[in-house]
Amino acid sequence: MLLINECTHYIDEVHEALGKIKVLQAQLQQSEWDDSNRTREEAEKYLAENENMAVSYANLSTESVTMLSYLTEAYVDPFLRDEVVGRLAGMLSSTIRHVVGPHAPNLDLLACKKYEYNPPALLLDVIKVYLHAAQLQSPTDRANEHFLTAMYKDARFDLVVLRQAATYLRGFGMPSDIIDLYLVLLQQAEALQQSAEDEEANLGDVPEEYLDPIMFDLMRDPVRLPSSGVVMDRSSIIQHLLSDPIDPYSRKPLTPDQLEPVPELKAEIEAWIQAQKSKANASSS
Repeated sequence: MLLINECTHYIDEVHEALGKIKVLQAQLQQSEWDDSNRTREEAEKYLAENENMAVSYANLSTESVTMLSYLTEAYVDPFLRDEVVGRLAGMLSSTIRHVVGPHAPNLDLLACKKYEYNPPALLLDVIKVYLHAAQLQSPTDRANEHFLTAMYKDARFDLVVLRQAATYLRGFGMPSDIIDLYLVLLQQAEALQQSAEDEEANLGDVPEEYLDPIMFDLMRDPVRLPSSGVVMDRSSIIQHLLSDPIDPYSRKPLTPDQLEPVPELKAEIEAWIQAQKSKANASSS
C-alpha cells in the first residue's frame, strides 16, 4: 500500500514541478518584469528549485513504478486485497491521465528528457502492472474480475483516455504484444462494466437499508461498526480505515479485525437480488 501511495505522490509531484517550470521559464523570457509577487531573482531561484525537484521526483517515480511492476508480477495477491485493489486501480488511471489525458499536450518531451523523466517508459511499466494485476497473459485468458471491477469503479476510469495510452505507446515503438494484450484487458473491463450496469438496472430501486451509508452502493458484505453500531459494506469501511483508522460515526479508534459480520442481512440482500433477477427474467421472457 505504501508503494502505491509513493507512486501516486512522486508522479503527481514531477508533473506539478514540470508545470511550474514551464510557467517560470515563459515568465523569465519576458523583457519587462510584471510579477508583483516575486522579483526576477526570486523567480530564478524558484525555477532552480523546481528543476531540482523535477529530476528528483522523476527518478523516484521511475524507480517506484518499476518496483511495482516487478512486485505485481511476482506477488500479485497482496495487491488484489479488497483494501488495496481500488487504490492500485486509481493510481494506474491517474498516471495514464497525467501522460495522455486532457492536460497531456502541455507535457514537453524535450523538457522531460532534460529532467530525466521518461513518460513512454513509465507508461509501459504502468501497462505491465495492469496486466499483472489482471493476471492476463494471453488474449484468450479471462482477466481477474476483482481487478476489472476495481478498474471501472474508479472515478477516473475513462476508456477513451485508457485507449489513448495504447496509441501513445505505439508511437514510441513499444512492444506490440504488450499493447495488444492491454487492449484486450480494456475490452473485458468495458464488457464487465456494461454487464454490471445492466444488472443494476434490472434490480430497480434498492431498499435504503441495503445501501452503504457512505457510498450509497448495494452492500455485498455488510459489517457492523462496534462502537457506533452503524452497518456498512466491508469494502467501503476498509477504504476509509486505510486513511483514517477511526469509526466515522463515533470517532473512536477502529481496526479491520473489529468489524462484525452481519450474516442475516447479507443473506437477506442476496435473496432480494435473486428475487429481482427472477422478476427481470420473467418480464423479458
